Amino acid sequence: MKKEKSCGAIVYRKKEGVIQFLLIHQTLGHWTFPKGHVEDGESEQQTAYREILEETGIE
Repeated sequence: MKKEKSCGAIVYRKKEGVIQFLLIHQTLGHWTFPKGHVEDGESEQQTAYREILEETGIE
């Protein structure tokens, strides 16, 4: 079985003393952090940034 590498990030902010986390609502009903598969020639950090942008529009 071929293994695939994926990367993501935990995006958060502190607002009025409360820490808020960004979660993505998946089509099957579960919630997750932004993540995805590493593309050829891409670093883990580049993957995390790309996935955040693709899934949320946040730069």
